[in-house]
Amino acid sequence: MAAIDDLINKIADADLRARIAAEISKMQKGKKFGLVFENHLPECTPLYDVPVTAGKTVALKNSSLADAYKVLSVEDGVARCLKKDASEPINFAVQDLVVVATFGEPIYPYLQPIDSICNAPGSDLWHALIEADNYHALQLLDYLYHGKVDCIYIDPPYNTGAKDWKYNNNYVDGSDAYRHSKWLSFMEKRLALAKKLLNPKDSVLIVTIDEKEYLHLGCLLEEMFPEANMQMVSITINPSGAKRDNLFSRADEFAYVVLFGNAHVIHPTGDGTEREVRWFYLRRTDYSSRRGTTKGGVAQFFPIYVNDSSHKIIKIGNALSPEESTNSIPSIKDATPVFPIREDGVEMNWGLTKESLKTMVDQGLVRVSKGNEFQPYIFKYLSSNYTQKINSGRWAFRGFRDDGTRIVVETQGKVTRATTVWKNKLHDA
Repeated sequence: MAAIDDLINKIADADLRARIAAEISKMQKGKKFGLVFENHLPECTPLYDVPVTAGKTVALKNSSLADAYKVLSVEDGVARCLKKDASEPINFAVQDLVVVATFGEPIYPYLQPIDSICNAPGSDLWHALIEADNYHALQLLDYLYHGKVDCIYIDPPYNTGAKDWKYNNNYVDGSDAYRHSKWLSFMEKRLALAKKLLNPKDSVLIVTIDEKEYLHLGCLLEEMFPEANMQMVSITINPSGAKRDNLFSRADEFAYVVLFGNAHVIHPTGDGTEREVRWFYLRRTDYSSRRGTTKGGVAQFFPIYVNDSSHKIIKIGNALSPEESTNSIPSIKDATPVFPIREDGVEMNWGLTKESLKTMVDQGLVRVSKGNEFQPYIFKYLSSNYTQKINSGRWAFRGFRDDGTRIVVETQGKVTRATTVWKNKLHDA
């Protein structure tokens, strides 16, 4: 910067030299990394209840609020107005004008009750619906609840380029060169107010968005809330995907979850109701576990004999070598030998060795049900760590079924991890 300072000092015009020096100073203080946008863009608010009088700033109701005029005088329903940098005044009907305020001007919002509905007699719970410009509604709430709010959920305009939001009374379309800049300016002001409302010790901010602005929003949130933990959740809203020519079909939208202080995700558990535990299929399903492969050097392709009347396992045969045929095994009267064969005819392995399976059968931890032509009976068993879960109290025995197998239940409820991908039919748009 020393070389630039030397060049500036050579400027003869003192006023020009000072102005350039000031601009260079601003550049030095500017961002080196992160979002850069025109946050000085004026955002205006119409004040429909304020009368049009001399001295007020006004705009035409059906045009951009940024095209403002100063009211010189009002007479017989006609306002004589002067536009900034214009020399000649112009007349408008007062009914076509609205008083306009820009950020920086003092506005004192208040709540004007319109109606009320009581739908929970005897309850202390109550809710308020505020219909207002969201910025001024947040301003008002800050007077009452500064630093006290537990959760704020924001569903902002997605800035799709369609008519989904207005800036200074004009819809922002996809051809607007300042489209993203206006959106970021709009969001920054409201997020700053949200930050004042949130309890810094324990609260959460949730902002939903789609593909148009999710990158910009993420950077803005990181800049404004560096002290918080932030994650982005993908929410499936259209499982089949919205059509995109020559692109991936978009199936999701996003939610940024910003956690402050002690706020954290609680992974859901059971509701205290005992449920039967999951039993696993004994026949392996992955192709890498087909016949001819071994686990720990032990072959697990052997016959399981099931009595045709009781449908109980009466014997477990020896493992066959890869060369032995399934027809080479001995037969047992009134019993069907069952091998682990898939519906497509591929010969697989069982999920347990002969010895482990026998132990499980003796303990009533293997269930038998009718199968198909490839595997006449289907077998299910408990996972190998069942003993550990029972000893820890997570599982418990609750008696026996008619077939002699045990009833095993979860006693503490299953913990389900809350992930960053949400697939819930309730979210289907």
